[in-house]
Amino acid sequence: MIQNTLNSEYKIEIEKESFHLSGNADVQEIKNILKIHGVSYDDNIFGDYGGALLTIKTQRNRLAHGNVSFEENGRGFSISQIIGFKEKTYECLEYFVSLVEQEYC
Repeated sequence: MIQNTLNSEYKIEIEKESFHLSGNADVQEIKNILKIHGVSYDDNIFGDYGGALLTIKTQRNRLAHGNVSFEENGRGFSISQIIGFKEKTYECLEYFVSLVEQEYC
């Protein structure tokens, strides 16, 4: 996709006003972006990522707003849980990218 874009074979433009993604991003926000841009997706697949992304969003907000310290924020999670959150996040982003590539490339 990047090479094709660099070669000007394909050009994808997403309106900035229609792309609202912040530190509050979760699966629902990602699905809304896809809907706005007319990209179809399997809701069941996204369901597998929802818990991890929501946990990350919640913990990030608690930390960002000063409700907990960094130490307190991570205390309740094991290393394997944190790795699981990372893996689910990567899988979700890979699925998102694959959907966009299928639609536009």
